[in-house]
Amino acid sequence: MHIEINRLSYLQSFLEDIIASINPITGESFPTVVSSAIILLNPCFEEISEILETLSLNPILYKKSISSRRKPFYLYKNEVECIEISREPISISKLAFRINELIDQGTMSKLKATQLTAGLVSMGFLEMTTNTEGDQAYKIATKKGSELGISTVLKTNSNGETYSLNLYNEKAQRYIANNILNIIF
Repeated sequence: MHIEINRLSYLQSFLEDIIASINPITGESFPTVVSSAIILLNPCFEEISEILETLSLNPILYKKSISSRRKPFYLYKNEVECIEISREPISISKLAFRINELIDQGTMSKLKATQLTAGLVSMGFLEMTTNTEGDQAYKIATKKGSELGISTVLKTNSNGETYSLNLYNEKAQRYIANNILNIIF
């Protein structure tokens, strides 16, 4: 953390030299033409300098902004081998949950079931369709998806509305696990 705060202080002093029309690298005054351009940009430089000063005096703000950024989802080959595969068909949400158990969710974005299904649609394993009224879109297994081990079952919720649920057998789960990065990217 000290390196980042020191870097902020360095950048602030660098900007203050520029505001004063001094070349921060050589310590010499800028030529008049450059100084004239800097004067136009001074309000912006001064605001940036104030922001850097605020961040360097309040490291918690800087630390929070750094830690809130998460890396995109990624799995290494050895982690793929650790994905729990069920002998029973499971939903894509359940599979995504099992995959997310393997990552550091504090530093990495979670894998979303929608990422997987979007990839499976683009690869031809699922396709979009609508209900008979045409007001509900959902995904169903294609012939290619069925051959892989994806089955689509129709269910009814407590309100009496029908919805589809895609279940992924052991073979389909293994395929997704082994090809996860190709599916989501």
